[in-house]
Amino acid sequence: MEIGVGDIWASMLWPWILSGNYDKATFIEPHPRFALEVQNTFSGNPKIELINKAISSVSGERVEFLDFGQGSHVRGVNAPHLHDTEKKYSPHTLFMAPTITLDEVDDGNYDFVNIDVEGMEATVLEHMVSRPLCLVVETHFYQTYYVTTNIEQIFERVLGWGYKIQAILGSETVFVRKD
Repeated sequence: MEIGVGDIWASMLWPWILSGNYDKATFIEPHPRFALEVQNTFSGNPKIELINKAISSVSGERVEFLDFGQGSHVRGVNAPHLHDTEKKYSPHTLFMAPTITLDEVDDGNYDFVNIDVEGMEATVLEHMVSRPLCLVVETHFYQTYYVTTNIEQIFERVLGWGYKIQAILGSETVFVRKD
């Protein structure tokens, strides 16, 4: 499962999809443009599920997003691109997305989950049912300009579930189950 897809060609699910060694792959992406790219790329593949909604702590609402070209974030959330002084993003459009909680779509059977939701990581984890073998969360742990909102809560929750930190790769922290 990949939550916050953005550019489909940079998806961490590609190795599994290309191998064909998977039962299902779920992409959750609120941005209409990126969701359309997922849909066009995988149309006709019955193992691919696209959910064009935002994950939130409350289902059935609509949230406003700022589109900054390479991605988007919930308006009012402290997102990484707002602090990246090397890149000058200028939001040019707004869009609304319906919300769901993750437990509405997470049946507990995902072996790999990637979460890249621009400051909403703790909210996504709040309703996660699966305990995948590998969990990747955008944390910006070693970034100088930004550290993910609620990072202490993220680490406390994930480590409390019995995970260990396997690697920190750029802005992502890779967690694996200890068992």
